[in-house]
Amino acid sequence: MAIGLCFAEPEELTDGTWNMRALALHPQYQGQGLGAALTRALEDQLRAEGQRLIIVDTSGTDDFAQTRGFYSHIGYNQVACIPDYWAKGDDKIVFSKPL
Repeated sequence: MAIGLCFAEPEELTDGTWNMRALALHPQYQGQGLGAALTRALEDQLRAEGQRLIIVDTSGTDDFAQTRGFYSHIGYNQVACIPDYWAKGDDKIVFSKPL
């Protein structure tokens, strides 16, 4: 049984920028540092391959406050906010981290 995944793909038309499209853990395993470990493993792999930047986006709603806090906690910086991106009142928040 898989307990989690972390998936990223190259951002088109960039030099060494990757977009983390998914990070998920089975609820039973959340809060144990495994999400951070999965993210670190991805970052380490991309760094070893000579990549230079990773980005991730999420929602600006209250439901995603914990997600935004997680990315900040593991060293990602909020670099953009696109108002009403996902829906009216639901901003797109973009985080990035140099590799």
